[in-house]
Amino acid sequence: MYPLLLSIGPVGVQTAGVVGIIAAWLAVRAAEKEMAAKGHAPEAVRDFLGPALLAGFIAARLAYVLLLDPALPGLHALDRAPAGPPREPEPAGG
Repeated sequence: MYPLLLSIGPVGVQTAGVVGIIAAWLAVRAAEKEMAAKGHAPEAVRDFLGPALLAGFIAARLAYVLLLDPALPGLHALDRAPAGPPREPEPAGG
């Protein structure tokens, strides 16, 4: 499996992202069919899940960039040192 499907300059299209988009599209299609089978309006699925999925993908990418992207040293939360001096361990027993 190729981790990067397409690279245009600094922008890359990752295989996992494409698979996630295809899976989300198939899930929306299945939910629309289920709604239609139960007598409800299938457009309601797209009206709700479309913006929700888009917001989820954007939030996930933003979280990755801010928290884990190695190209941004010192910016993400995992590199920050805890505030204050280190605490001494408490003695075992009582």
